[in-house]
Amino acid sequence: SGRAFKKVKELNNPEIILIAVSGPLMSVILASIFSSLGWDIGYKINALIAVYSMLPLPRLAGSHIVFSSPFSYIFFGALIVISLLLISNLNIFISMIMGLILAAIITFAYYYSSQK
Repeated sequence: SGRAFKKVKELNNPEIILIAVSGPLMSVILASIFSSLGWDIGYKINALIAVYSMLPLPRLAGSHIVFSSPFSYIFFGALIVISLLLISNLNIFISMIMGLILAAIITFAYYYSSQK
């Protein structure tokens, strides 16, 4: 059973982006959990993993996102960095919501500046 000897369809860009961004977002969620529990080393390790995996280097999640959609890379990169900066000072849900709003604003600003 499984995928052996079966035709596997190609992944489209939204699927590639969702698969690639799931790892860094999980690291942000784990960093927020460790931050709320007061485990500073767990927060730092997961924050570094999230930021490192979003770098656009081959075989990292960031390169898959950049080559699939640069706008998605800017959105998720901004979301991860802003959420990590806000988690240590605010509630987890408030920092995620503010991260989503600010990441959307940054992405729209980049989109409109690239259209000129």
